[in-house]
Amino acid sequence: KFHPYNRFQVQAWKYFDAINIFEDESVIPRRSLKTFKHHSMELQKALQEAVKAASRQHHAKLRFKKIINGYVRHNPLLGNEYIFDARFVEARNPRKKIERRIHLLRPLASSYIVQPSKTNITETVHFVVPITKVTERFDTFMQMFEKLSFALG
Repeated sequence: KFHPYNRFQVQAWKYFDAINIFEDESVIPRRSLKTFKHHSMELQKALQEAVKAASRQHHAKLRFKKIINGYVRHNPLLGNEYIFDARFVEARNPRKKIERRIHLLRPLASSYIVQPSKTNITETVHFVVPITKVTERFDTFMQMFEKLSFALG
């Protein structure tokens, strides 16, 4: 999980509705989604996933009616996080309106498995650490590191 070290690394949520996205970091905080096709297309893809998630959660076929509001933030480690407040109607009973809050995470890239390399290259690792008043912690760290590295290698 990402932990910011200062206030400039805090990942702010951006509020959006059906027409605009509101950003805090610019001179013009309200921007139309029509002018920013990238935001619009990303929201449409995320909304399609949200409709699928709501249908699975409600155990009925739902049709999307409208976005009430939503929030998005970019997490550099995980991807884009979305929160949608949306109104749906049931496909069988169009008069029944359902409002749901849906949390969604869209990863930046598709998942992949990293294959370990098959070459036996020995690498030397040098630790440069101040060991004033931390000798016990350093000893435990080195013992754990040795145990794990020899268990994997």
